[in-house]
Amino acid sequence: MRRLHAVRPGSVTVELESPIAVAVLLVPLIAVVTGLPWVYAESSPFGRLATTLVGSAALVALLLAVRAVRREIAVPEGALLELENAATGEDDRYRVVLDQGTSRVLLLDHGDPARALSELQEIVRATRATVRPGWGLTAEDLEPDGAPEEVALQPLELTAPCAPGQVRAGIAACGGALFVLLMFLSALRTGFEVHVHALSIVLPALSVLVVAAVGILVLGVRRRVTITPRGLRVERLVFGHATLELELSRAELVSACATAPGTRACHVLLTTRSGPRSIALGDEAAVAVARAVQPTPAKARVAELANGRTASAYRSVLEHNPY
Repeated sequence: MRRLHAVRPGSVTVELESPIAVAVLLVPLIAVVTGLPWVYAESSPFGRLATTLVGSAALVALLLAVRAVRREIAVPEGALLELENAATGEDDRYRVVLDQGTSRVLLLDHGDPARALSELQEIVRATRATVRPGWGLTAEDLEPDGAPEEVALQPLELTAPCAPGQVRAGIAACGGALFVLLMFLSALRTGFEVHVHALSIVLPALSVLVVAAVGILVLGVRRRVTITPRGLRVERLVFGHATLELELSRAELVSACATAPGTRACHVLLTTRSGPRSIALGDEAAVAVARAVQPTPAKARVAELANGRTASAYRSVLEHNPY
Protein backbone atom coordinates (compact mmCIF):
# COMPACT_ATOMS: atom_id res chain seq x y z
CA MET A 1 0.00 0.00 0.00
CA ARG A 2 1.13 3.55 -0.78
CA ARG A 3 -0.59 6.41 0.99
CA LEU A 4 -0.03 10.14 0.90
CA HIS A 5 2.07 11.56 3.73
CA ALA A 6 2.70 15.14 2.59
CA VAL A 7 2.36 17.20 -0.54
CA ARG A 8 3.79 20.54 -1.60
CA PRO A 9 4.24 22.26 -4.97
CA GLY A 10 6.69 20.19 -7.00
CA SER A 11 6.86 17.05 -4.86
CA VAL A 12 4.80 14.40 -3.11
CA THR A 13 5.87 12.29 -0.12
CA VAL A 14 4.27 8.84 0.11
CA GLU A 15 4.46 6.09 2.72
CA LEU A 16 5.03 2.51 1.62
CA GLU A 17 3.42 -0.04 3.92
CA SER A 18 3.34 -3.83 3.79
CA PRO A 19 0.13 -5.69 4.72
CA ILE A 20 0.07 -5.94 8.52
CA ALA A 21 -2.21 -8.99 8.25
CA VAL A 22 0.74 -11.06 7.02
CA ALA A 23 2.70 -10.20 10.15
CA VAL A 24 -0.26 -10.98 12.40
CA LEU A 25 -0.58 -14.45 10.85
CA LEU A 26 3.13 -15.31 10.74
CA VAL A 27 4.17 -14.11 14.20
CA PRO A 28 2.34 -16.92 16.08
CA LEU A 29 3.68 -19.48 13.59
CA ILE A 30 7.26 -18.30 14.09
CA ALA A 31 6.77 -18.30 17.87
CA VAL A 32 5.44 -21.89 17.85
CA VAL A 33 8.23 -23.19 15.60
CA THR A 34 10.85 -21.43 17.72
CA GLY A 35 9.44 -22.90 20.93
CA LEU A 36 9.13 -26.52 19.75
CA PRO A 37 12.76 -27.52 20.49
CA TRP A 38 12.33 -26.28 24.08
CA VAL A 39 9.30 -28.54 24.55
CA TYR A 40 10.86 -31.79 23.32
CA ALA A 41 13.27 -33.32 25.82
CA GLU A 42 15.24 -35.01 23.01
CA SER A 43 16.31 -31.67 21.49
CA SER A 44 20.00 -30.83 21.84
CA PRO A 45 21.18 -27.52 23.34
CA PHE A 46 22.71 -26.57 19.99
CA GLY A 47 19.41 -27.21 18.20
CA ARG A 48 17.51 -25.10 20.70
CA LEU A 49 20.00 -22.25 20.36
CA ALA A 50 20.03 -22.40 16.56
CA THR A 51 16.23 -22.49 16.31
CA THR A 52 15.90 -19.59 18.73
CA LEU A 53 18.38 -17.45 16.80
CA VAL A 54 16.77 -18.21 13.43
CA GLY A 55 13.25 -17.59 14.78
CA SER A 56 14.28 -14.31 16.41
CA ALA A 57 15.96 -13.16 13.19
CA ALA A 58 12.85 -14.06 11.17
CA LEU A 59 10.64 -12.18 13.62
CA VAL A 60 12.84 -9.05 13.44
CA ALA A 61 12.92 -9.23 9.62
CA LEU A 62 9.13 -9.56 9.53
CA LEU A 63 8.61 -6.54 11.77
CA LEU A 64 11.04 -4.49 9.67
CA ALA A 65 9.21 -5.53 6.48
CA VAL A 66 5.90 -4.07 7.69
CA ARG A 67 7.54 -0.83 8.82
CA ALA A 68 6.39 2.24 6.89
CA VAL A 69 9.01 3.71 4.55
CA ARG A 70 8.70 7.25 3.19
CA ARG A 71 9.67 8.25 -0.33
CA GLU A 72 9.65 11.67 -1.98
CA ILE A 73 8.58 11.84 -5.63
CA ALA A 74 8.95 14.88 -7.87
CA VAL A 75 5.63 15.91 -9.43
CA PRO A 76 6.08 18.98 -11.69
CA GLU A 77 3.26 21.47 -12.15
CA GLY A 78 0.78 20.32 -14.77
CA ALA A 79 1.94 16.69 -14.63
CA LEU A 80 -0.28 13.89 -15.91
CA LEU A 81 -1.71 11.53 -13.28
CA GLU A 82 -3.56 8.42 -14.37
CA LEU A 83 -6.08 6.21 -12.58
CA GLU A 84 -4.48 2.94 -13.64
CA ASN A 85 -6.63 0.05 -14.81
CA ALA A 86 -5.41 -3.51 -14.43
CA ALA A 87 -4.93 -5.19 -17.78
CA THR A 88 -6.44 -8.51 -16.70
CA GLY A 89 -7.73 -10.23 -13.60
CA GLU A 90 -9.93 -9.24 -10.68
CA ASP A 91 -7.71 -6.54 -9.25
CA ASP A 92 -9.15 -4.69 -6.24
CA ARG A 93 -6.27 -2.22 -5.80
CA TYR A 94 -6.74 1.42 -6.78
CA ARG A 95 -3.49 2.82 -8.16
CA VAL A 96 -2.61 6.36 -9.22
CA VAL A 97 0.50 6.62 -11.39
CA LEU A 98 2.57 9.57 -12.60
CA ASP A 99 2.88 9.32 -16.39
CA GLN A 100 6.25 10.77 -17.43
CA GLY A 101 6.05 9.67 -21.04
CA THR A 102 8.94 7.21 -21.10
CA SER A 103 8.33 5.96 -17.55
CA ARG A 104 5.52 5.56 -15.04
CA VAL A 105 5.86 6.07 -11.29
CA LEU A 106 3.39 4.63 -8.79
CA LEU A 107 2.12 7.37 -6.46
CA LEU A 108 -0.84 5.88 -4.59
CA ASP A 109 -2.02 2.33 -3.99
CA HIS A 110 -5.16 1.77 -1.92
CA GLY A 111 -7.88 -0.79 -1.45
CA ASP A 112 -10.43 2.00 -0.92
CA PRO A 113 -11.30 4.23 -3.92
CA ALA A 114 -12.67 6.99 -1.68
CA ARG A 115 -9.39 7.33 0.18
CA ALA A 116 -7.41 7.20 -3.06
CA LEU A 117 -9.52 9.99 -4.61
CA SER A 118 -9.31 12.14 -1.46
CA GLU A 119 -5.51 11.99 -1.53
CA LEU A 120 -5.51 12.53 -5.30
CA GLN A 121 -7.50 15.72 -4.83
CA GLU A 122 -4.86 17.00 -2.39
CA ILE A 123 -2.12 16.31 -4.93
CA VAL A 124 -4.05 18.03 -7.73
CA ARG A 125 -4.70 21.13 -5.63
CA ALA A 126 -1.00 21.49 -4.78
CA THR A 127 0.53 20.57 -8.16
CA ARG A 128 -2.27 21.53 -10.60
CA ALA A 129 -1.82 18.15 -12.22
CA THR A 130 -4.10 16.78 -14.93
CA VAL A 131 -5.98 13.56 -14.19
CA ARG A 132 -6.67 10.86 -16.78
CA PRO A 133 -9.83 8.96 -15.76
CA GLY A 134 -9.90 5.24 -15.07
CA TRP A 135 -11.43 2.63 -12.71
CA GLY A 136 -14.67 2.87 -14.69
CA LEU A 137 -15.00 6.59 -13.87
CA THR A 138 -15.41 9.42 -16.36
CA ALA A 139 -14.06 12.96 -16.28
CA GLU A 140 -17.52 14.15 -15.19
CA ASP A 141 -17.47 11.71 -12.27
CA LEU A 142 -14.16 13.16 -11.11
CA GLU A 143 -15.10 16.82 -11.66
CA PRO A 144 -18.88 17.29 -11.82
CA ASP A 145 -20.02 20.51 -13.48
CA GLY A 146 -22.11 23.03 -11.59
CA ALA A 147 -23.55 22.89 -8.09
CA PRO A 148 -24.53 19.44 -6.79
CA GLU A 149 -28.20 18.57 -7.11
CA GLU A 150 -30.28 16.21 -5.04
CA VAL A 151 -30.57 12.65 -6.25
CA ALA A 152 -33.57 10.42 -6.81
CA LEU A 153 -33.30 7.23 -4.75
CA GLN A 154 -34.97 4.08 -6.02
CA PRO A 155 -35.97 1.67 -3.21
CA LEU A 156 -33.55 -1.22 -2.97
CA GLU A 157 -32.46 -3.82 -0.42
CA LEU A 158 -29.77 -6.37 -1.17
CA THR A 159 -27.35 -8.58 0.71
CA ALA A 160 -24.13 -9.56 -1.00
CA PRO A 161 -20.52 -10.63 -0.29
CA CYS A 162 -18.17 -7.83 0.66
CA ALA A 163 -15.69 -8.60 -2.14
CA PRO A 164 -15.70 -10.47 -5.48
CA GLY A 165 -13.34 -13.22 -4.26
CA GLN A 166 -14.76 -13.60 -0.76
CA VAL A 167 -16.70 -16.82 -1.41
CA ARG A 168 -13.74 -18.44 -3.15
CA ALA A 169 -11.42 -17.45 -0.28
CA GLY A 170 -13.77 -18.96 2.31
CA ILE A 171 -14.15 -22.19 0.35
CA ALA A 172 -10.37 -22.40 -0.11
CA ALA A 173 -9.77 -21.99 3.63
CA CYS A 174 -12.32 -24.64 4.54
CA GLY A 175 -10.91 -26.95 1.87
CA GLY A 176 -7.39 -26.44 3.23
CA ALA A 177 -8.55 -27.27 6.75
CA LEU A 178 -10.26 -30.44 5.49
CA PHE A 179 -7.12 -31.50 3.60
CA VAL A 180 -4.92 -31.04 6.69
CA LEU A 181 -7.43 -32.97 8.79
CA LEU A 182 -7.46 -35.90 6.35
CA MET A 183 -3.67 -36.00 6.21
CA PHE A 184 -3.49 -35.89 10.01
CA LEU A 185 -6.00 -38.74 10.42
CA SER A 186 -4.15 -40.78 7.80
CA ALA A 187 -0.87 -40.28 9.66
CA LEU A 188 -2.49 -41.35 12.92
CA ARG A 189 -3.80 -44.58 11.39
CA THR A 190 -0.38 -45.57 10.13
CA GLY A 191 1.36 -44.64 13.38
CA PHE A 192 -0.72 -46.39 16.02
CA GLU A 193 2.20 -48.64 17.00
CA VAL A 194 4.52 -45.66 17.49
CA HIS A 195 4.39 -43.48 20.57
CA VAL A 196 2.91 -40.11 19.63
CA HIS A 197 3.53 -37.02 21.74
CA ALA A 198 0.51 -35.02 22.86
CA LEU A 199 1.98 -31.93 21.20
CA SER A 200 1.99 -33.75 17.85
CA ILE A 201 -1.78 -34.11 18.17
CA VAL A 202 -2.61 -30.72 19.67
CA LEU A 203 -0.76 -28.57 17.11
CA PRO A 204 -2.33 -30.09 13.93
CA ALA A 205 -5.77 -30.13 15.54
CA LEU A 206 -5.38 -26.49 16.57
CA SER A 207 -4.25 -25.56 13.05
CA VAL A 208 -7.27 -27.27 11.52
CA LEU A 209 -9.65 -25.51 13.92
CA VAL A 210 -8.13 -22.06 13.30
CA VAL A 211 -8.11 -22.37 9.50
CA ALA A 212 -11.64 -23.78 9.43
CA ALA A 213 -12.88 -21.00 11.75
CA VAL A 214 -11.36 -18.36 9.47
CA GLY A 215 -12.96 -19.93 6.40
CA ILE A 216 -16.39 -20.16 8.02
CA LEU A 217 -16.12 -16.58 9.25
CA VAL A 218 -15.24 -15.36 5.76
CA LEU A 219 -18.21 -17.20 4.30
CA GLY A 220 -20.54 -15.84 6.99
CA VAL A 221 -19.74 -12.14 6.48
CA ARG A 222 -22.11 -10.20 4.24
CA ARG A 223 -22.97 -6.58 3.57
CA ARG A 224 -26.56 -5.33 3.43
CA VAL A 225 -27.43 -2.14 1.58
CA THR A 226 -30.85 -0.56 2.08
CA ILE A 227 -31.96 2.40 -0.04
CA THR A 228 -35.18 4.26 0.67
CA PRO A 229 -36.44 7.64 -0.56
CA ARG A 230 -34.97 9.13 2.64
CA GLY A 231 -31.41 7.87 2.26
CA LEU A 232 -28.93 5.01 2.18
CA ARG A 233 -27.93 2.60 4.95
CA VAL A 234 -25.08 0.06 4.93
CA GLU A 235 -24.77 -2.74 7.50
CA ARG A 236 -22.26 -5.54 7.96
CA LEU A 237 -23.82 -8.93 8.71
CA VAL A 238 -21.87 -11.60 10.57
CA PHE A 239 -24.06 -14.72 10.65
CA GLY A 240 -27.13 -12.48 10.67
CA HIS A 241 -25.91 -10.05 13.34
CA ALA A 242 -26.05 -6.52 11.88
CA THR A 243 -23.57 -3.72 12.60
CA LEU A 244 -24.09 -0.25 11.13
CA GLU A 245 -21.24 0.87 8.84
CA LEU A 246 -22.59 3.88 6.98
CA GLU A 247 -25.77 5.93 6.89
CA LEU A 248 -26.36 8.88 4.55
CA SER A 249 -29.45 10.99 4.03
CA ARG A 250 -30.73 11.88 0.57
CA ALA A 251 -29.59 15.48 1.01
CA GLU A 252 -25.96 14.34 1.57
CA LEU A 253 -25.76 12.21 -1.58
CA VAL A 254 -24.60 13.72 -4.87
CA SER A 255 -23.93 10.71 -7.10
CA ALA A 256 -22.94 7.04 -7.11
CA CYS A 257 -21.01 4.90 -9.56
CA ALA A 258 -19.51 1.41 -9.63
CA THR A 259 -15.71 1.33 -9.74
CA ALA A 260 -13.68 -1.39 -11.41
CA PRO A 261 -9.88 -1.18 -11.20
CA GLY A 262 -9.78 -4.63 -12.79
CA THR A 263 -12.21 -6.51 -14.99
CA ARG A 264 -15.06 -6.56 -12.44
CA ALA A 265 -16.64 -3.92 -10.23
CA CYS A 266 -15.76 -4.23 -6.54
CA HIS A 267 -16.84 -0.91 -4.95
CA VAL A 268 -19.58 1.68 -5.10
CA LEU A 269 -18.09 5.18 -5.02
CA LEU A 270 -20.45 7.67 -3.35
CA THR A 271 -19.92 11.36 -3.96
CA THR A 272 -21.28 13.23 -0.94
CA ARG A 273 -21.28 16.88 0.09
CA SER A 274 -18.61 16.08 2.70
CA GLY A 275 -16.33 14.11 0.35
CA PRO A 276 -16.12 10.70 -1.33
CA ARG A 277 -17.24 7.54 0.47
CA SER A 278 -17.17 3.94 -0.72
CA ILE A 279 -18.97 0.64 -0.19
CA ALA A 280 -17.14 -2.63 -0.87
CA LEU A 281 -19.49 -4.82 -2.92
CA GLY A 282 -18.93 -7.43 -5.57
CA ASP A 283 -19.79 -6.97 -9.25
CA GLU A 284 -23.59 -7.08 -9.86
CA ALA A 285 -24.40 -5.75 -6.39
CA ALA A 286 -22.20 -2.68 -6.94
CA VAL A 287 -23.85 -1.97 -10.28
CA ALA A 288 -27.35 -2.36 -8.77
CA VAL A 289 -26.62 0.14 -5.96
CA ALA A 290 -25.15 2.66 -8.42
CA ARG A 291 -28.26 2.43 -10.60
CA ALA A 292 -30.52 3.03 -7.60
CA VAL A 293 -28.91 6.45 -7.01
CA GLN A 294 -29.89 8.56 -10.01
CA PRO A 295 -29.94 12.29 -10.84
CA THR A 296 -33.20 14.12 -10.23
CA PRO A 297 -35.48 14.77 -13.22
CA ALA A 298 -34.53 18.46 -13.08
CA LYS A 299 -30.84 17.62 -13.39
CA ALA A 300 -31.56 15.23 -16.22
CA ARG A 301 -33.49 17.99 -18.00
CA VAL A 302 -30.50 20.32 -17.78
CA ALA A 303 -28.30 17.60 -19.26
CA GLU A 304 -30.77 17.18 -22.10
CA LEU A 305 -30.72 20.91 -22.84
CA ALA A 306 -26.94 20.77 -23.10
CA ASN A 307 -27.35 18.78 -26.31
CA GLY A 308 -26.70 21.07 -29.26
CA ARG A 309 -29.81 20.20 -31.29
CA THR A 310 -32.20 20.45 -28.35
CA ALA A 311 -30.74 23.72 -27.13
CA SER A 312 -30.93 25.30 -30.59
CA ALA A 313 -34.57 24.22 -30.93
CA TYR A 314 -35.48 25.96 -27.67
CA ARG A 315 -33.53 29.07 -28.75
CA SER A 316 -35.50 29.16 -32.00
CA VAL A 317 -38.78 29.08 -30.11
CA LEU A 318 -37.69 31.94 -27.83
CA GLU A 319 -36.63 34.04 -30.82
CA HIS A 320 -40.10 33.77 -32.37
CA ASN A 321 -41.88 34.14 -29.01
CA PRO A 322 -39.82 36.58 -26.92
CA TYR A 323 -42.63 36.80 -24.38
